[in-house]
Amino acid sequence: METILDQGHVAIANVQKRVAAYGGREFEENGRGVVAVLAYILGTLGGCGLVVALTCTSFYDFGFWLFFVCAFHFSEFTLVALYNSKDLTANSFLINHSDPYTLAVIACLLEYAMEYSFLPAIKANWFVVYPGVLLTAAGFAVRVVAMVTAGHNFTHIVQDQKRENHELVTSGIYSKCRHPGYAGWFYFTIGLQVILGNPVCTPAFAYVSYKFFKDRIEYPFPPHPPPPSLEHRLCAESRSILCIFVMMFFFPHCCSLIVVVVVLLSLACPFRLHLFPSLPPRCQSSPHITSPKYSVPCDVLLCSRACGVSEN
Repeated sequence: METILDQGHVAIANVQKRVAAYGGREFEENGRGVVAVLAYILGTLGGCGLVVALTCTSFYDFGFWLFFVCAFHFSEFTLVALYNSKDLTANSFLINHSDPYTLAVIACLLEYAMEYSFLPAIKANWFVVYPGVLLTAAGFAVRVVAMVTAGHNFTHIVQDQKRENHELVTSGIYSKCRHPGYAGWFYFTIGLQVILGNPVCTPAFAYVSYKFFKDRIEYPFPPHPPPPSLEHRLCAESRSILCIFVMMFFFPHCCSLIVVVVVLLSLACPFRLHLFPSLPPRCQSSPHITSPKYSVPCDVLLCSRACGVSEN
């Protein structure tokens, strides 16, 4: 798998070099030409997805998925342009976020294609798709509100040191949720799998997303160790989602109410899970304790992960 990924990286680098050779500096890795091309592709695909979602009866679930994915990447770039223009590059679209992200997208599309070919009855069911749309839209909205509230304090890269213009954000959604940006993205990714009706990728994405955000929250040292039952709770939630999908597929006439209840509970989960609690008490204290590893006051670093000074 690593060999295939390496070959893919080499192929993409060769294409970028050839494009830059013909287009000049504007088509280098972070040139404005690259930004324009990516924005055009995202806008075109997003528009096509919305048309498919609103007009087709068979692939409308894929249309919703494509629209939300394009809207997410476009919004990430737009918000960085508004609040952190100095850090703005083509990478701000987060299209090439990481190899695991790329593999996850490929895996969910492969599952969708295989199940649509061999088990078409479990796809494009309104009682699965529309709750997924609600969950995805809610997660997307929470992340956008978090980025807007944090403003220039929100960054895509975890900061090891406090920048001069960083401020501790405790207002708005950050007064209710420790990591609203992470919480929104967490349920956004799960909602996308619900839209596609992927019973395998849905719990898998929930677990992988949890591990990813857990590592970022505890980077570079764990400020607030999660309770021992945290991972067990998320695994139980993933198993519950899988069981509900099984019920949907085999008992479609009695699952509509269950879907509504699950969506409502899911929307409330980011504010109830220990992964996204309210502000810790030590964020209210003066940052006089210094970290042996960093020159920045320890509580400033801890509060940056808890209150929005860094990426959330």
